[in-house]
Amino acid sequence: MDGQQPVGQPGGSPQPSTPTEMKERVISEKVVSEKVLGSSSGISRFGRGVKSQISSRLGGILFGFIFIIASFVVVWYSVKFDKSASLVADLPLLSVEQAATSTGLIKFAGLVTSAPIKTPKEAKDVLYYHFTREELEMVKSIETQTQVVTRDGQDIEQTIEKEVEKPTWVSKIDEENWVDLVLGE
Repeated sequence: MDGQQPVGQPGGSPQPSTPTEMKERVISEKVVSEKVLGSSSGISRFGRGVKSQISSRLGGILFGFIFIIASFVVVWYSVKFDKSASLVADLPLLSVEQAATSTGLIKFAGLVTSAPIKTPKEAKDVLYYHFTREELEMVKSIETQTQVVTRDGQDIEQTIEKEVEKPTWVSKIDEENWVDLVLGE
């Protein structure tokens, strides 16, 4: 376009108006710490690699034992849940009038005679609704990453902190409402 500005974009850059125009951008980047790992020779790097492989494998074995124990806990809770489910299934079904005079664990059936409430957006009659409205906004956050650089024959691990701005869905309205339930007449 030979140095001419596109039509409809006077002066500076336009503000992002659609989600496709909102992209992640790095605002600032700084090295917050450095740690010397050792020599950058091949043998030293090999030794550090073997050491990290051994520690990661031991960590994997530890996680395996933790998952085995967790599986027994899950089985124990599922048996406990089955017992309580069968207890509720064995309860007799009462009417609303009988349930009003009973105490303890009861199971009853009846018709809901409550006046319904209206949903905020579509004005439908319901007994319960959960309404959430979100907007896509550019949100700033701090991310940390590590990298290894070679300086003066030494491998140095740098911890880098980046301030980034990226599109994120932000909740603007989160509304939940129940009708007061009335059973029977």
